[in-house]
Amino acid sequence: MFVLNKINNNVLLFILVLLIASSFILSIEEIEAHKPFFPPKSTNMEESLFIGQPNISQVFYFELTPDEDEFWLKFDLSIGHDLVLDLGAPRFDTNKIKTSDLYLYYKNKNNELNEILSFEKKSDDSVSEFYEPFTQTYSWIYIKHRYEVIENGEYYVKIKLSAKENTKLWFATGLIEDFGMSDLAKFAGNRTKIKEFHNQEMINTTALEIEEKNKLNSKNFGLSPKLLYVLIPFAFVIILYLYINRKSKQKTG
Repeated sequence: MFVLNKINNNVLLFILVLLIASSFILSIEEIEAHKPFFPPKSTNMEESLFIGQPNISQVFYFELTPDEDEFWLKFDLSIGHDLVLDLGAPRFDTNKIKTSDLYLYYKNKNNELNEILSFEKKSDDSVSEFYEPFTQTYSWIYIKHRYEVIENGEYYVKIKLSAKENTKLWFATGLIEDFGMSDLAKFAGNRTKIKEFHNQEMINTTALEIEEKNKLNSKNFGLSPKLLYVLIPFAFVIILYLYINRKSKQKTG
């Protein structure tokens, strides 16, 4: 009987740990839509950053300078792929006016680049504001566009600085949220790096913005249906574990 109770306790303890890990991972998936990356410099086509999983939702943080004023990304895409082209920057006063251009190219059979799309700075450009509740950071959104691929092959994105000053930018692509255990291990470090990336010359946050941010935080960390499905059996396992443990002590007492 003692061995049986010990086995039952071990099984319940294992289930308990599994449920805790599952609930944490599910809460992370609710928060972080994009996998964050801080890639090396890629200032020309030959040094393009290759995106091996273009379907996965991911965001790349980088800085352009007057001496290194381009950032290149490379994709191998198939017909029908919905290519996400989102470009933004930390919400600094100096970034409120769009400071960069974006170009999409297709590499033809002659290894030449055909320009498919271009988003160049205009005097009447307007930017939208974006708040990310998990990292508690604000951004300006310069470009939010999708392009449906009509030909298989290599595609390139070039982001070019249009101002003569150092500028922090981010580029996001992909639609599928995929947060695994390896991402979980980098969870805290990436959050700190993203906050630091946005933490220069920020404009003052008004009381109304703070209130709105708190609402977003509350909504973001609220109990989603998926999380409830984990927490309910989690509570049941705890009660069952305590009950069996109590009965075991009564029999051995």
